[in-house]
Amino acid sequence: MGYIITADDYGMAPEIDRAIFELIHRKILSKVSIAVDQAAPYRAGGIPGDIQTGLHIVLPVCKNRNGNGHAKLLIVWKLFFMSFFHATAKTEKLIESISHQYNTIIEQGFKVQHLDAHLHLHIIPGMLKPMILFAKGKQIHSIRCITMEIKFFVFYCFSLIRCGFASQIPKIVLLYTAGLFMKRVLDKHHIGYTRNLVLMPLASQGNYGELLQAVVSKAGERDVEIVTHPGFIQKCGFDDYIEGRQKEYEALNALGSCRSSGQAR
Repeated sequence: MGYIITADDYGMAPEIDRAIFELIHRKILSKVSIAVDQAAPYRAGGIPGDIQTGLHIVLPVCKNRNGNGHAKLLIVWKLFFMSFFHATAKTEKLIESISHQYNTIIEQGFKVQHLDAHLHLHIIPGMLKPMILFAKGKQIHSIRCITMEIKFFVFYCFSLIRCGFASQIPKIVLLYTAGLFMKRVLDKHHIGYTRNLVLMPLASQGNYGELLQAVVSKAGERDVEIVTHPGFIQKCGFDDYIEGRQKEYEALNALGSCRSSGQAR
């Protein structure tokens, strides 16, 4: 029990990898999700053995690195279509893609202790099914589940509003509503997950540092995982996290400084 902080997207860009390494060495991160970037050679690195590592699955439909909000919406609709038509063929193709990404990071010496998907697309049944089948085949016992206890969820929504992230509420409600289905499916298949998963919003839209401090203070001894996307400003940006990643890194660094000061006293 107790909160842990996860960083997604390791492997997508050198600036992201460097920020994650620095936060690991400052003992701020406990978990890292490793992405096999389909658009560039994979960048390997030595993440310490005490850090949990997992596969951050990038679907074939997500290969365009410059996707905006409309492109992401099209991806979601495409996956919904895949969920209900030609299900068997698409499941096999998705498992093949997951297997390729899994083998890539295993060959680099990483362990895969959990699975999750870029853009949280495994909320869609057509994506969740092949992930579960693959996880069972490889004896991976944990898949990211977008779920929260009701009291914690209410607190989180109020915190989003208070810290200037009110525009994120509709997306958050949609994700966590879909997560109720995901939770039932994972329970049925005896797949593990964190009871309270906090998906931190884009840092460029509000007071990210205040929100992070509020979530950490509330976490206490609960089973809480805080999902972040730190990085430095990228020379060749590919998504709407370009500036937000830097702010996330700075907020996480500040959190580590506060923790160190508290321990010193």
